[in-house]
Amino acid sequence: MSRYAKESGGGGFKPPMGIHNVVCCQLVDLGTQEKEWQGKVIGKSPMINIGFEFVDITNEADGETYHPLWGIKETNSLGKKANMRKLLEGWRGKAFTEDELKGFDLEKLLGLSCQLVVQPNTKGNPKVVAITKAPAKFGGNRDLHSFWFDEGFDGTLPDWIPEWMQEIIQQSDEFLGLHDQEIYEPDEPVEEEPADDDPIPF
Repeated sequence: MSRYAKESGGGGFKPPMGIHNVVCCQLVDLGTQEKEWQGKVIGKSPMINIGFEFVDITNEADGETYHPLWGIKETNSLGKKANMRKLLEGWRGKAFTEDELKGFDLEKLLGLSCQLVVQPNTKGNPKVVAITKAPAKFGGNRDLHSFWFDEGFDGTLPDWIPEWMQEIIQQSDEFLGLHDQEIYEPDEPVEEEPADDDPIPF
């Protein structure tokens, strides 16, 4: 999978419902993963985890304070019905151009501020239903990290990726293909389902 999105959360912390000030600090290529619906595999799609530092929340552990990290798992697609396209266009405050839809560099998101609108899903767990432009630049404390399969991956995952996420990546076609010496061609993404002027953040 690629860091260029085209047309076609984790750990113990769970954010409270509401609007949160965050900074994008991690982008993790999860590879091509099986998609399930009602317990059945319906296809495969390239997936990504976008990690955010919650600068409006302060936790404490071992006598030190920190801003918690939480991420959203999305299909890496900018198709008309893709949820990631809806979220990113809300963040930008503007729709993608035709040229951008041919290949948008997701690395542009690292270090940028935004606001997450978090509401409960059908099981009562937090879910990001919208991303909006930040009213100001927020200062994050975490290092910025990204991982992409198509950028010199040698089979060893970076240690900043948590174990639970590494286990997801290890089930991807890309990871298995590298270790089995087979080449996998990812299926077309399973799609899902826009915004005005103002300077856009990316």
